[in-house]
Amino acid sequence: MVTFTTENIAEIMMKEGEFYTSASLANYLDISSKRASGYLFNIRTSRKYITIDTGLPLRKVKVVSIQGRRMTKNELWKIALGQ
Repeated sequence: MVTFTTENIAEIMMKEGEFYTSASLANYLDISSKRASGYLFNIRTSRKYITIDTGLPLRKVKVVSIQGRRMTKNELWKIALGQ
């Protein structure tokens, strides 16, 4: 079983650039909807992340920035390494 952190989930969401519901995130990551809902709550309420939120009903969340950066760590490493 893969262990995720909220930051890992946010990185994945920012990389994909899609809106996610708890059900769609759970399906994408093969985790329970309850756990996905918790990750989305953490991402929405943390000052570390900037998100776009469609509101209720059927809330969808999209991560647009993590600690002020708009590129994933992998993209930044590729730039730093000249790839």
